[in-house]
Amino acid sequence: PAVLNVMLAKVAKNLQVYGSSEQLVHLTLTLFQDLAAGYMSGKLLMKLDCVAFLLGHHTSEYYAFLDHPANTRNRTTFYSTLARLLFMDETPLRFRAFVAPINTVLSGIASAAAGTPQSLRASVPKNLVIGLFRDLRGIAAATNSRRTYSLVFDWLYPTYFPLINKCLQAWADCPDVTTPLLKFMAEFVFNKSTRLTFDASSPNGILLFREVSSVLVAYGKHVLSAGNAVPNAYEYRYKGIWVCLLMLARAMSGNYVNFGVFDLYGDPALKDALDTALRLVLSVPLADILGFRKLSRAYFSLVRCWRTRTLARWRSRTGPRSPSCSRRSRRGSSRWTWPSPRRAPPRWTRWRASTSARWCRGPRCRRPLPARRRSRTTCAPRHTSSLRSSRHCLRWSSLRSAPTSGHSHGPCSHSSSSMRPSTMTSRPRSSRASPRSGRRTWRRAWTA
Repeated sequence: PAVLNVMLAKVAKNLQVYGSSEQLVHLTLTLFQDLAAGYMSGKLLMKLDCVAFLLGHHTSEYYAFLDHPANTRNRTTFYSTLARLLFMDETPLRFRAFVAPINTVLSGIASAAAGTPQSLRASVPKNLVIGLFRDLRGIAAATNSRRTYSLVFDWLYPTYFPLINKCLQAWADCPDVTTPLLKFMAEFVFNKSTRLTFDASSPNGILLFREVSSVLVAYGKHVLSAGNAVPNAYEYRYKGIWVCLLMLARAMSGNYVNFGVFDLYGDPALKDALDTALRLVLSVPLADILGFRKLSRAYFSLVRCWRTRTLARWRSRTGPRSPSCSRRSRRGSSRWTWPSPRRAPPRWTRWRASTSARWCRGPRCRRPLPARRRSRTTCAPRHTSSLRSSRHCLRWSSLRSAPTSGHSHGPCSHSSSSMRPSTMTSRPRSSRASPRSGRRTWRRAWTA
């Protein structure tokens, strides 16, 4: 602990003094993140005085690197590491004390956003909004369980979520603000480690998707109205588009939203989100989609999500099909048909069904089991008695032909040498019907 205390004191000193050096701040925060990555090391760090000071004083008044515009990316790493250490306790009181400075910033922006978007843009500095969403993204990325995510969700929703749309409308033409905002939303709706698990009667998943839809539609309207008249296509259009596609794909593949509710109650949130995403994709040339790696990755992940949900919806309407329905009927019909009950199934189907006790295992009988005897292994009681007699005779014949040694205590007693495989040189008589069934019956009789 003494060595760790010295190391963390050096980390805090670098963040306080050398805030203008982006490279040094990055290396310092990387070391701090590696120290807090493990469970046992994180528990050990929580006992140090330096970590307690960091969790209680993490604003720009104590650490000057937070005010430098070059360290905006490092803010996400800084708050992600602090939140990971904080969530090891999972105490609501410590969490409220930790987010108290951020609450002050959110309340100030919310009071300024009461008017028009132009007044919000004129009264609030842009760097303050950028740093706010960078910090929120770092805190959201550190939530890896349902309990920790519930703390962040209850803190932000529904008090501060309308602020996201107002900031997006005020700085829609500024990618320095829209990119951190959209990345925060993409991280907040990401269901990693099944952290987004709401109750069965909770509407939080539907309400969260409605917020995603409103953010996507607001940003899509601005991008589509601006067109291609931008100085840098990737920075002003493509970067925001791939973050929006990634956000929608994560929200649709999170399995916490019942999308049938939107059609049932006439809510256009799902329809508007899909329509805006499709228009954004169609506004980008195919060469640019394939040329930019992050854009193509987000596009194909959304296409895969659409395909999965479409197939699931089609299967729920058409119902399940048997494995043998993949073949077409012999009459030349173009539609899918169920297999004929008179025609024998293929060999692989027979073998798989026989192993799951759906075909008779009696000697010289391979008929399918009726529905009333699916829990048995034969299709008729007489086949059961025949199967028992064949096993009994086979067992006693092997005992009579085997040499005995040691003490004998009755007809069923035998030594270890009487059950050697060398005594079973001939197959049972039931193997004449089918070699496969006879071989399986011989193995059953041998292990019985």
